[in-house]
Amino acid sequence: MVLLFMPMSGMPSLRVSGIDKLVHFLMFFAIALPGLSVAPRIWIWFVPLLIGYGGMIELVQPSFGRGREWADFAANSLGVITAIPVGRGIFSRWLQARQL
Repeated sequence: MVLLFMPMSGMPSLRVSGIDKLVHFLMFFAIALPGLSVAPRIWIWFVPLLIGYGGMIELVQPSFGRGREWADFAANSLGVITAIPVGRGIFSRWLQARQL
């Protein structure tokens, strides 16, 4: 998450187009998945909180020498939203294994 606030001059250059969006997606997916896997009922407040956090990051990034991009916000949000069904699936498999 610290990387989201590093100035662009301190970042390694990414030669592959769109890879930064994949990084945003994977970072927010990785943040959301553990909570949604362990306690899927928290999604009702956890998902909006993480999406809001992703938006807040994009709003303050210009203060850290980075650009504000709506595509980054969309990638953040998609990462969180994608974690919902994956986390629920992990949780239901865990419940099934526990019942055996």
